[in-house]
Amino acid sequence: DGEDWFYNLEEVRRECLKAGIPYWVIIQLSAWEGMRIPTEQEINWCAYSAMAYGYKGICYFCYQDPGDMTGGAIKSDGTVHPERYPMLKRINKKIATLGQVLSGLTSKRVYHTEPIPKMALPQPKTGWVRSVSGGEWVIGELTGRYGDYLMVTNRSTKKSQTAVFNFAPNITNLYEISAETAELKQINLTAAAQNLSGTKLTIPAGEGKLFRIVE
Repeated sequence: DGEDWFYNLEEVRRECLKAGIPYWVIIQLSAWEGMRIPTEQEINWCAYSAMAYGYKGICYFCYQDPGDMTGGAIKSDGTVHPERYPMLKRINKKIATLGQVLSGLTSKRVYHTEPIPKMALPQPKTGWVRSVSGGEWVIGELTGRYGDYLMVTNRSTKKSQTAVFNFAPNITNLYEISAETAELKQINLTAAAQNLSGTKLTIPAGEGKLFRIVE
């Protein structure tokens, strides 16, 4: 959760898109001297924000603890950690489900609501999301063979957030992709709702939602 997190995500994203290669991220899982064990919400936060930036691979350090670390999914003696392994299994299931769609998409742009993190980009006037009322968010626009998609991530690791999102007027339909089943659920999005009150979204701490948009 240091100030360089989003800066690093953007720097790697930018250079890999130029080179035309997929990019991966390594998320802290274990603890060692001077570094505490991250919570489930914090690991989710890392994974979902990375997916918003178009990352194609999620790795963990360390998945199995060496002798001087604790908190990995597998303990140093080779046995399963009774809490960390089930936690990571829950997280990875959602990543793998959404990955069925995300693997075929390329990051178009990523922006943040206020306050803007270090080196991050603010919300553009021409984005698919035109305004957000409430909360702190990172929003990724992705496109590819499956169409156009938005990844909206709660930028808080401590609390659920609710906000009203107003989308570009040319967006006529919005579908949420389930992180459990990959099924599409249509969100009630009408011209009246866009112009008057917008679309209200609630996302738990550290998590995100993937939406397909149709113009």
